[in-house]
Amino acid sequence: MTIQNTSSAVMSQRRSPPRALDYFPTPPWATRALLEHVNIRAGSGGQGEGMVPWELLTAWEPACGEGHMARVLAERFGKVVASDVFDYGIGASVYDFLGAGGLAAAPPPVERPDFIITNPPFSVGQAFVERALEIATHGVAMLVRTAFLESADRYDLFKTHPPSAVAQFSGRVPMVMGRLDPAASSATAYCWIVWRPPVLKWARDKYGHTGIIAPHLFWIPPDARARLERPGDYPAQAEGGLL
Repeated sequence: MTIQNTSSAVMSQRRSPPRALDYFPTPPWATRALLEHVNIRAGSGGQGEGMVPWELLTAWEPACGEGHMARVLAERFGKVVASDVFDYGIGASVYDFLGAGGLAAAPPPVERPDFIITNPPFSVGQAFVERALEIATHGVAMLVRTAFLESADRYDLFKTHPPSAVAQFSGRVPMVMGRLDPAASSATAYCWIVWRPPVLKWARDKYGHTGIIAPHLFWIPPDARARLERPGDYPAQAEGGLL
């Protein structure tokens, strides 16, 4: 995985990102829930072929923050590339996934990854989805608030790019701005939305479907956190993080 310098000493020296970046670190168990409960590799071997082994697949996490999601992805994927528009001091690439501002001319850390998987800033979540669908060759998975499924603008997004699956968390996924907190609570509901571009292209080519293709909707069990948390998931946090 292309993250270095992840010792507690380096982590404790990070600068807090601007509030405008909408940084809510993902509890590691929530990423493991994706890998365990959602068959994101379906169709990754091509129509009618078997799934590509995990160790042959590359995942890009383009809003990696302090690397909590990227490290979990590395438990399965053969290669994980981590980047963020802000330098959190963990050795990840500093890159603007949406190609704006002074980083627009920087080369991407990976050109055509198999998967793009991230927890995007809510305010630019749709732009992250659209950009990811242009780049990923096998699939896109976004951890978003369930409210992301609403709105007229995103209706057009889902009509043009219908998801393959929506995996709703039955329990809450507690997230706190600027830090990972195992004691946090939340009233906000989250889900994973997954797109598998090769499968969708095959369906459109075969059936000429222009309406919304019904995604596979299911629920991640409420015991997911209890089953999927691991020792060391919550490193010591720096003092004075975002509150």
